[in-house]
Amino acid sequence: MNIDYCSFVFCALAGNCNRPEWIIRVDMTTLGAEDYVDRSTVELCLEFCIDDMNCAGVDVDYNRNPKRCWPHRNRVNFIDSNIYSQRGTTSYELVTRCATDVTTTPPTKS
Repeated sequence: MNIDYCSFVFCALAGNCNRPEWIIRVDMTTLGAEDYVDRSTVELCLEFCIDDMNCAGVDVDYNRNPKRCWPHRNRVNFIDSNIYSQRGTTSYELVTRCATDVTTTPPTKS
């Protein structure tokens, strides 16, 4: 998986997916994560989330070796009151699973 950085939103290029978009919160974590999954790199953790249609985001714990990947399956976990500071952890909220380059044509009058 190739990683590409875009302004304030993290974009990852994975397989047939065209630039999933993430909101990244460095040194932050969110309440409600499930037990960690065995993904030892950020790339594998993000890929896990993209592949799981119920995944709303992940927290990656950089304090551990190997890194720990904590998936979230509820978008409510990412509201402001559920986000707090945790040094060495980065929260990745999945905004768009697969943005597509779709050209739309405006409707015509009949």
